[in-house]
Amino acid sequence: MQNSAVLRCIRPQGVAAGIVHALVPLVLALLSTGAVIDAASAADGDDGFTAIFNGNDLSGWQGDQEFWSVRNGAITGECTPEKQPKHNTFCIWRDGEVDDFELKARFKIVGGNSGIQFRSAELEDYVMSGYQADMDGNNDWTGANYEERGRGILAKLGEKTVIGADGTVAVVGAVGDRTAIIAAIRKDDWNDCDIIAQGNHVVEKLNGVVSCEFTDNQPEKRVLHGLLGLQMHAGFPHFVVQFKDIRLKRLPLTDNRKKIVLIAGRNSHGLGEHEFEAGVSAWKHCLDKVPEVVAAEYIHGWPLDPTAFDNADAIIFYADGGGGHPAVQGDHLRILDALAKKGVGLGFSHYAVEVPKDHGGPEFQRWIGGYYEGGYSANPVWLATYGTLPQHPVTRGVKPFASTDEWYFNMRFRAGFVLDPGLAPSQGIQPILTAKPSDETRRNPYSGSGPYPHIVAENGRTEVMMWVVDNPGANRGFGFTGGHYHKNWANGDQRKLLLNAMLWIAHGEVPADGVESNPSDDELNSRLRSRVAAVKSGGAFDPAKAKYASKVVRAGMVDIDVDVTGAKQLILVVGDGGDGFACDWADWVDPVLVGPGGTTRLSELKWASAKSGWGEVHVGKNVGGGEMKVAGKPVDGLGVHAESVIVYDIAGKGFTRFTAKGGVDNGGTDQNAGQSTSVQFMIFTQKP
Repeated sequence: MQNSAVLRCIRPQGVAAGIVHALVPLVLALLSTGAVIDAASAADGDDGFTAIFNGNDLSGWQGDQEFWSVRNGAITGECTPEKQPKHNTFCIWRDGEVDDFELKARFKIVGGNSGIQFRSAELEDYVMSGYQADMDGNNDWTGANYEERGRGILAKLGEKTVIGADGTVAVVGAVGDRTAIIAAIRKDDWNDCDIIAQGNHVVEKLNGVVSCEFTDNQPEKRVLHGLLGLQMHAGFPHFVVQFKDIRLKRLPLTDNRKKIVLIAGRNSHGLGEHEFEAGVSAWKHCLDKVPEVVAAEYIHGWPLDPTAFDNADAIIFYADGGGGHPAVQGDHLRILDALAKKGVGLGFSHYAVEVPKDHGGPEFQRWIGGYYEGGYSANPVWLATYGTLPQHPVTRGVKPFASTDEWYFNMRFRAGFVLDPGLAPSQGIQPILTAKPSDETRRNPYSGSGPYPHIVAENGRTEVMMWVVDNPGANRGFGFTGGHYHKNWANGDQRKLLLNAMLWIAHGEVPADGVESNPSDDELNSRLRSRVAAVKSGGAFDPAKAKYASKVVRAGMVDIDVDVTGAKQLILVVGDGGDGFACDWADWVDPVLVGPGGTTRLSELKWASAKSGWGEVHVGKNVGGGEMKVAGKPVDGLGVHAESVIVYDIAGKGFTRFTAKGGVDNGGTDQNAGQSTSVQFMIFTQKP
C-alpha cells in the first residue's frame, strides 16, 4: 500500500494532456510489475479477504510514533515504565472506514490490555470511542466486547446478549463454555481473532471458536459504520501487543440499506471553486441522516482503501477531469467497468464528467450515456433557469430553480441521441436539467479557447446539463455538469436533485418528496479551504492570526524568524497554496529555537503531536522517507506534506526566538515535469 500512496502522489491533477500522457507509460509499467496495490483490486485470495496491513510499515495506519511501530512484520504497541501513554491510545486505519464486514487478524499480547476498535469514532489525539473486541495478557477479558468511552461491557466471554432500546444488556444465551474458550487461548503467543458485523449484529471468534455475540437494539447508541483501530490501554507499567495478517472482507449491507461511496478529488481553482472536499463532506452529512443509506467518503482522488468498492451500491466522483481524472488512471476504467456490469451505480459531477475522447469516452457513454469532450463541449459560466423538470424519481420534491454556475453543455452523448421537446428518453438517456443558453453565452470564451463555431451556430437551442440512464442488466448512472461554485450546494433544490440521483443509481427508493436535507452552516461549509486546514489534528489555522505567515512558496526557500518569548507551544503549519496540485511536499530547514542557553535544534526535541496531509512527518528525511532536497541541494530538518501541523510544548524553557527556512522539497516534484508545488508556511504559538 505504500507504493499505491506514492503513485497517487505523483498523479497529476488538472494538468496538460501532453504531460498526463507522458506519465501513462510510467503508471502502466508500475502496474505491470505488480509494484502498485490499487484500490478496488481483486481480493488477496478466493476467500474474498484483502490485506489492509502490508507487513512492512504503517502505510495506511497512523498512531503516536512513541508507542506504535512495525516490528517483525507486525504492528506493535509497547509501553515501558519510562514511556507511558497519558490515556488509552490507538493506531488507526486511515485508508477507510468499516460498515458491514468480516475482519481476520492475528494478535499476541504479553501483559496489559488491548483490543480491536471497529465502527468507532476518533475524538482527539488518537483517542477512540466505540465497539472493541477486547483482549488482555491475563485473558480475563479476551474475547469479550467492550464499548470504549461508551456503555461498557456489551457481551462477556461466552455470552450472547441483546442490548435493549433503553440500553439494558440482557444475557439471552451462551455461545460456548467460557472455561473451554479460555483454555484454547495461547497465552503470550499468537491467536486468531475474527470479527463479523452485519447490521446491528456482531459475532466475535477466538481461534475459530465463537467467543461472544450481541445484537444492539439501542438506536441512538448503536453505530453501523466508523473507524477501525488498535488499542494500547494506559495504566500498565510494561506490556507489548502485536497484530499481523490483518485482512478485511466487506459484506453486503443488511436491511435493504444502500452504500454510496463519495470520491472527492484534490481541491483546485480559487477559494470557493472546485471545493471537492467541502462538497463531498456536505453530501455525506446529508446522506448520514438518511436511515437507509451508508455514505463512505474518500478524499484526494482514487481510494487507497483496497476494499473501497467491494460492497458499494453506487460510486460518485466529484473531481477534476480530463487526463487527470481519477477514473482514467492505471486500470481504473477496467475496475469501474466490471462494477458497472454488476449493477453498481456511477455518478459524475461537474469536471468529473470530462474524460479523454479515446480513453474514457467510450466507457462514459456506456456507463452514463455521455461525457464532456474537449474541443466539442462548452463550459461557460452562465445563469441557467430550470423551469421544467421531467417526471422521474430523481426530480421528486425538486421545484424549478435557477443558479449561476459553470454549466457545461453540448455533451458527446450516445450516437442517435435527440433532445425531445417533451423530455422523453432518447437512446436510454433521460434529460433531467435543460435550459437555453443565451446567444451571448454561446459566444463567450470557454475552456481557455472558443467560442467554437459549432456552438455559436446552435443559437436558440435547448441544452442538457444533467441526465440519467438505466442500463438494462447493468448499472444506473448520471452526469451533472454544475457544481463549480460550492455556494450553490446551499440551493436546496439543486442539493436535493443530486441526493435523489445518488439514491436512485444505488437502486434505493427515492421518497415521494425527495431526499430531505437541512445541513447546518458547519455541515455545509466546514471543509472549505477558507475555513480550515484539512488536517484531523485541529481547527482552523488562519494566516491572518499567525505569528508568521509566508507568501505562497512554489520553489526555493523563505526565511523564518519569529519571537516566541513566553509561548507555551510552538505550532508549525504548512498549508496548501491552493493550486490544486496534489504533491505539496515541504521541508522545515534547519529549524532552531533560541534561548538563554544558546540554540536548540528542533530535531533534538520531542513533539507533542505531528500530522501530515500525506505520509508521516520525518526528521532528517522528506515526507516520502528520502533525502531532503530544496532547489536540488541537500538540506536537513523536518519533512512534511501539506496540510501538516507539528506541535511542540515549550512552556517554561525560556526560548525567545524560532528561526528556520521553509522550502519546497524536490521529492514531490522531480517526477512531475512542469508541475509546481505551492505551500504556505505558518507559525502559531497557541491553537486557534
